[in-house]
Amino acid sequence: MKILHTADWHLGIALHKQSLMEDQYDFIKQLKQIVMDENIDVIIIAGDIYDTTLASKEAIELYDKCMHMLCMELQKQVIVIAGNHDSPVRLSSCSALLAPMGLHVYGKLEEKVNIPVRKFVLDLSQEKEREILKAELERLKPQVKFLVNAAGFGKIGNVCDLSEKDQSGMVQVNCTALTAVTTMVLPFMSQNSRILQFASSAAFLPQPGFAVYAASKAYVLSYSRALNRELKGRKIFVTAICPGPVRTEFFDIAQTTGEIPLYKKLVMAAPGKVVAKAIRDSIAGREISVYGLFMNAFWILAKVFPHSLILDMMEKIEYLPGKDRW
Repeated sequence: MKILHTADWHLGIALHKQSLMEDQYDFIKQLKQIVMDENIDVIIIAGDIYDTTLASKEAIELYDKCMHMLCMELQKQVIVIAGNHDSPVRLSSCSALLAPMGLHVYGKLEEKVNIPVRKFVLDLSQEKEREILKAELERLKPQVKFLVNAAGFGKIGNVCDLSEKDQSGMVQVNCTALTAVTTMVLPFMSQNSRILQFASSAAFLPQPGFAVYAASKAYVLSYSRALNRELKGRKIFVTAICPGPVRTEFFDIAQTTGEIPLYKKLVMAAPGKVVAKAIRDSIAGREISVYGLFMNAFWILAKVFPHSLILDMMEKIEYLPGKDRW
């Protein structure tokens, strides 16, 4: 038996803002030729098939075509293991169809938790796809005790430099989708249920170079605080989570259009600690969850001092000779 081991494809990656999809198509062609020439029996793909958990449409299509080629055209056994850059849900998008043909995906959520899991691969920015979730909720009528709205993305860059698609996309995902999902789930929530809305410390004040993202998170914070008041009578508690920079794949997307400022690099938090604090605050019925001494100090600072003064200070920290501001 011949086994081919490969990993770290990073489909959808861009280098200096230039897409490498054409090169990655060539890689898949070379992979096919190697499998045929060497008469490979099993292909093991050990993680990081995608470059980010929020893979592009083109990257997902290339992955699906590759799996179809290996499993159905060449009739090979393929073992896919999800990596830290991958979304196991997206990786398994064609596995049900191809399982009898030899595609085996590992790293799914149901393999990590001992409870039934129902997955929906949806683009929440699209109303038609949100309707799929709404229809299932109305059909199943579940008792929802925890709703976590964590979908979101940001793009770094000045407003004049970002595309209209990127800017409107942030509003659609960060604001419209969050509001829609909250509204459709609320009828299925009862007393002592919890809603966790992922806002950001970017909501505390305007942020040049991150303007649309910060504004969208200011909406989430304001909306969540108001909703928490509205739902007091039903004893449903809403917590707005306002972390600073967190070591996740968020910046894989954000930095495709610009570089993260220096002061944010200095205060990166571990995701597990941010989540643990958020859960504790939610259970305690707190309206806002802010992790870390630095971010709590920043929150207080944004309440006390004029925002123009704080922005001037942030600009001085970030600015270096020979480097454009923001």
